[in-house]
Amino acid sequence: MKTIIDRNEPLTDVHFSFYVADLRPEAFDSEGFSEPSNRPYHQIILVSKGAGYCRIDLEDYRINDNTAYVIPPDRYFQFKPKGHICGVIMSFDTCFLTFAIQGSGGSFIAETEAGMKMVNVIELGPDITLLENLCREIREELQTPDILQLESVSGLFKRILVQLKRSTRVIRQEVPSTRKMRMFHQFSQSVDKQFKSKKFVSDYAIELSVAANYLNDVIRQVTGRSASYHIQQRIIQEAKRLALYTDASMKMVAHSLGFIDPAHFSKFFRRCAGINFSEFRKGQFHHKSSVF
Repeated sequence: MKTIIDRNEPLTDVHFSFYVADLRPEAFDSEGFSEPSNRPYHQIILVSKGAGYCRIDLEDYRINDNTAYVIPPDRYFQFKPKGHICGVIMSFDTCFLTFAIQGSGGSFIAETEAGMKMVNVIELGPDITLLENLCREIREELQTPDILQLESVSGLFKRILVQLKRSTRVIRQEVPSTRKMRMFHQFSQSVDKQFKSKKFVSDYAIELSVAANYLNDVIRQVTGRSASYHIQQRIIQEAKRLALYTDASMKMVAHSLGFIDPAHFSKFFRRCAGINFSEFRKGQFHHKSSVF
C-alpha cells in the first residue's frame, strides 16, 4: 500500500508512540491521489509548499503554503495535491500527547486536548520555519537514542504545540455540517463526559434518540471504527492515565471508572490494551532506565 509519508524510526515503548517524517510526492498515484489513510493516532501535517486539497472524512480542505492540518484519530484522509508538495507529518497517540503536556497550566491542557479532537487548518506564515526546525531536532533525537530520549522528544513536541497555539490564525475549523457529522460530535462529547457511567452503545443511542444499530453505523461511516470501540478506547485512555500518574491500585482504578468487579476490569484492560494492568504499570518505571 502506498503512503504519503517517509517514515523514520518511531519512538515507541509500552506507553507511547510518536514519529515524524517527510511528505513524499512520489507516493501519489498517477492521478495525484494519496492512498486513503485511517490511523488510530493524532496527526499534525505541516505543508511548507503545496496546492490542491485534502479530504478528511466528508469534508474537503484546500492545501496552501505554510499551513498546518490537525487531524484527530480514526479519521480517513486523502491528499490531492496540484503539483509538488513539501512538508512534514507528525503522528502520535493520546498517551504521548498527555505525557508531553503534563505539568502545563490547566487552560493549556484543556485547550490542547479539545483542539486535538477536531480538524483544524492553521495559517502559519513564517512560523513554519521554526516548526520545521523543531521537527528536524526531533528527528535527530530519534536517531541517537538514550535514556532521556522520551523527555527530550516530548519537550520539543510541546514547543511545537505551544507555537501552534500562538499561531492563532485558524483559517478553517471543522464544522459538523451534516447530520452524521453532528451525531458523531454529539456522541464523542457525550462519551468524554460519561464514559465512567455509560459503557454501552445503547446508553448513548437513547440519549441521541436513535437506535443503537443506527448510531453504530453512523460512527463507523464517519471514523471507520464502531461506536463501542470509541467508548472502550476512552475508558482505556483514562485507565492508562491513572496507572501512569497516580499510585491508585488496580481495584481503585476499576472502581473510579465504574467497574464493580476488578476482575472484569482486568480482563477488559487486557483485551483492549493488549497487556495486563500490572505489566503496563511496571513498564512506566522500566522506561526511565531503558534505551529507546
